[in-house]
Amino acid sequence: VFRYELAPDGTGKITGKVSPGGKRSDHHLTLSQDGATGTFAGEVVGVVNQIHFWDFRKPDQKQQNPIPLPSRNLTSTVQMAPSYNSKTGLIAFEAWKRPGSTGRWDVLLYDIAKQQLVDTPSLNSPKFDERKPALSPDGNWLAFTTNETSKDSLTDIRLYDRRRSKLIATPGLNSTSM
Repeated sequence: VFRYELAPDGTGKITGKVSPGGKRSDHHLTLSQDGATGTFAGEVVGVVNQIHFWDFRKPDQKQQNPIPLPSRNLTSTVQMAPSYNSKTGLIAFEAWKRPGSTGRWDVLLYDIAKQQLVDTPSLNSPKFDERKPALSPDGNWLAFTTNETSKDSLTDIRLYDRRRSKLIATPGLNSTSM
């Protein structure tokens, strides 16, 4: 994972990086608006995927600061595809069979300051998978994919309103394909 700054003249340079962790594969990086912090999924063969949170502001840029999320990774289940919202301090992510969830792929929301999961009533279904979350800039809207098929589709995009704790209809958004 690298942080790359693009200058107004079109040139750019690497200004921060997360050093590879042995056989770890890092993916799905999301950065704060100022690029100072970010979250990504780290995957190691034979080890459960975890969500990592980093501070890229170290002056020498040769060493980065992992920010511990103690309660975030206390699970033996896979966690992937984080979406980070620095304004609200929330990380949305997908998790497989996490204790206390529906027992399938679910989208979960984590509050960094409180170091706990946020309740999201009516978001996840016990019969279908919810994955690939994306948070809006204000942190209220949560878009995600689901295999809960509608009349003519395979995989759809859904929209969740956190203020009202409900799914919002999106007529015309999805197609007969994935």
